[in-house]
Amino acid sequence: MSKTGRRAVARALSDKGFCSTKNSHYYGVKLHVVAKHAPYTLPVPEFVGLTPASTHDLTAVRPILPKLAGKALFGDKIYADQPLNKNLEKQQNTFIYTPVKLVKGQSEQERQHNKAADDLFSKAVSTVRQPIESLFNWFVCPCIW
Repeated sequence: MSKTGRRAVARALSDKGFCSTKNSHYYGVKLHVVAKHAPYTLPVPEFVGLTPASTHDLTAVRPILPKLAGKALFGDKIYADQPLNKNLEKQQNTFIYTPVKLVKGQSEQERQHNKAADDLFSKAVSTVRQPIESLFNWFVCPCIW
């Protein structure tokens, strides 16, 4: 460990990030992977990148988006960027499917009206994403270094 209590690995790249799912800050790096579906096994990585923890996932993936023309991509909610997704669909015939994100200002009545369809769609996206989540779980281990 360094004098600051941080691990000395990748100090030039490491910084402070925030995990909104866990509502906590952490220090380190992010591994970004775009992988191809491989039935009955872990996905096959096509693009892999390492960024500081503070780098937004969309910022990390933007440089490779032109190489993903004509693809169907399945991502988590952070990729639910409507202007970007409409642009990719129009210019590259690329679709990014994400679980349904709550819309700010949407009435409770409208939310309930769409709930069944939204839940089914989100479950379908999550099912397709499950193998990549398993791959990431291999990397995130509770080991003591």
